Amino acid sequence: MFPKFSVRRPYTVVIFILIIILLGGISLSSMQVDLLPNMNMPYAVVATTYPGATPEEVERNVTKPVEGAVMSVAGVKEVSSTSQENISIAFVEFNNGTNMDTATIDIREALDQIAVSLPSGAGSPMLVKINPAMLPVMSATVSVEGKTPEEASKYIEEEVIPYFESVEGIASVSTTGLIESRYEITVSSAFRSMLTADTLSKLGTALQAANFSMPAGSVIGDNVSYVIRVGEKFQSKEDVSDLLTAVIRSFLISEEATIIKGLEDDQGMSPEEAKDAFKNLLDGAHLAFDIVETNNEDEVYARMDENNAIILMIYKQPDSSTAEVSKGLNKQISVLENKLEGVSVAVLVDQGDYINVMVNGIVENLLIGGLLAIIILLVFLRDIKPTFIVAASIVISVLATLVLMYFTGITMNIISMGGLMLSVGMLVDNSIVVIENIYRMRSEGVSRKKAAVYGAQQVAAAVFASTLTTVIIFLPMLFIKNMFTDMILDMGWTITFSLFASLLVALTLVPMAAAGTLRKPAKPETKTFHKVKSVYGKALNWTLNKKVLILSVCIVLFEGSLVGSFLLPLELLPQTEAETVTVTLTFPDHYETSTIYEYMDDGYQQIVTVDGVKSVGR
Repeated sequence: MFPKFSVRRPYTVVIFILIIILLGGISLSSMQVDLLPNMNMPYAVVATTYPGATPEEVERNVTKPVEGAVMSVAGVKEVSSTSQENISIAFVEFNNGTNMDTATIDIREALDQIAVSLPSGAGSPMLVKINPAMLPVMSATVSVEGKTPEEASKYIEEEVIPYFESVEGIASVSTTGLIESRYEITVSSAFRSMLTADTLSKLGTALQAANFSMPAGSVIGDNVSYVIRVGEKFQSKEDVSDLLTAVIRSFLISEEATIIKGLEDDQGMSPEEAKDAFKNLLDGAHLAFDIVETNNEDEVYARMDENNAIILMIYKQPDSSTAEVSKGLNKQISVLENKLEGVSVAVLVDQGDYINVMVNGIVENLLIGGLLAIIILLVFLRDIKPTFIVAASIVISVLATLVLMYFTGITMNIISMGGLMLSVGMLVDNSIVVIENIYRMRSEGVSRKKAAVYGAQQVAAAVFASTLTTVIIFLPMLFIKNMFTDMILDMGWTITFSLFASLLVALTLVPMAAAGTLRKPAKPETKTFHKVKSVYGKALNWTLNKKVLILSVCIVLFEGSLVGSFLLPLELLPQTEAETVTVTLTFPDHYETSTIYEYMDDGYQQIVTVDGVKSVGR
């Protein structure tokens, strides 16, 4: 049906091919490029803060209610939790095949139901699905020459990090090694005796709520991107003092009658004296506490070569392309290093590098595989026209595959592109079988249109069966229910799309093009090719006469391959070379922090002398 229609309606086929080329170009430029496919991993984490609470209090008042709520959700397999000072973390494992989107909604509803029973000082439970997209798209160290650790931290936080946050597709930037100022607050014993545990908890909650700042997107104006932030953190001790004073005064006013009565009963004051004493308490609310400003400099060690450094972990938004985000980050690094004097950025891990290697490898394999197929075809047919038809069929099949991938939501990743690389060799099979049969019929004197129609029809069932037998091996994957199903299916769908695209192209484009280009009869066989056929015929006759021997050899090879498959090492992803090396140093528990830092510096001095080492972060 397809060969006859394509030969009779060549312009319709040409329009169809042009549509594929157009959609293929759009799909190629619009497809999301990631390192790994989106995986429905059956894991989630529930984190709940409880400032000022001991591990026992966290376990009793937060962890237990959260565990009970989560275990009531359908599909939950196991819940393990950790209770630490100030925070509860529950790790949730679901049954294989659980729809994580539905499961997270159910968990959120269950957590909302217990929110009112949690302590007043506890934060709202935060639910996070575990997904490869959670991996940082880039990690880098930032150092500022000529600044103290505290100055460098402040400069990086205020000037450098906003550059990264303004890149399109960035979700958040986390830091390690940042010197952070903190305020240690001590409430006087006189006032502490008047304050209830609930009031002390409200003090902590008020401090946390006021000391809040986060990015809320960006606005572009005059070709400049401005970062928008919500809230503002404390800038000085005075800010903290003003807030605490206001909270304490509010408490005193709300408890005025109780405090005055207590002064009268406990200290024997008259009503007038008690009121005066209460007024003095209000006026002296700012003296009810002592604030000492400190930092975590002694607890933090981060260096980039000779300078103090900060490690940045940069995360992208789930629906953003890793390749585009990585490209934008690298461009932003060049901009900030030129604009900000003394700032140096060293990229430790960049997913964009791995993606570039993947894409370059795929393009290289496509070109080499297609070129070899074309050369072999040219050698046997000795005619450029059928060779060109097969070459065009490869390109159209790849573009059609990209279109199908785009509209089915498959991203360009190491798995799907691996499937495309595997299918490159199979893409030409259908077209070669069809064009060779058409070419053979032309050599027998059949007219070009009849040869194109009947030549394609004769092998249509064979090429369809060949395609179907290759595709059918991926059918069992639909019944696999584990967290790697999405990874395997990306490869399976890509190969399926490419093979059916090549089948359609072989039964439409190839006969249509052959009918229009193979105007001259095919060239007769050469002596060399005739000799090859003769040798093959003799070898075939010999094998047919030695059936037992041939079958025995095949069985031995098959059994040997089974044994070899069990001896091969197994790994999720192949090892790849990187431009970074990680060195881990382990020290005895009794070593002091200063001693460990000295050894780290000594290690740097030794590593930096190695040839080829560009920079060392530690």
